[in-house]
Amino acid sequence: MECKVCEMLCKGAVGVAKAAAGIGCAPYRVVGERQRKCAACPHRVVTVVPLFGEVPRCNLCGCAIEIKTLLADVECPLHGPEKQWGKVP
Repeated sequence: MECKVCEMLCKGAVGVAKAAAGIGCAPYRVVGERQRKCAACPHRVVTVVPLFGEVPRCNLCGCAIEIKTLLADVECPLHGPEKQWGKVP
């Protein structure tokens, strides 16, 4: 695997662990706003994952939207005025 792929997998695993443990999560209001914006984004895709079913994810960064939007220290991968949401200060 390329370094970039390994890096993405490691970041994803850390994000899943943090979300599962409730560490570094954004406030519920922020999570809801983020998920609404992602639901309307043209880069949102749905992947069928065995045992989990349909999983909405970002086609730009590959993250599972339901997990990424929970974390306070992450942001939308779009740049400039297209960015939908940022990190929670």
